[in-house]
Amino acid sequence: MYRSLQRLATLPGDPTVFPGHWYSAQPSASLSDVKRSNYVYRAADLDQWRMLMGG
Repeated sequence: MYRSLQRLATLPGDPTVFPGHWYSAQPSASLSDVKRSNYVYRAADLDQWRMLMGG
């Protein structure tokens, strides 16, 4: 999942993201908003990401 999220973060432009789960009242968000507000993008590397995810 970490690698998939990192790949998503490199998409050109500012695409609209539609989450696979209902986490907020907004059905979609721009990728820049997601990267700014979602904690999964705060990890600097895979080890930090694993710690964030509890593993």
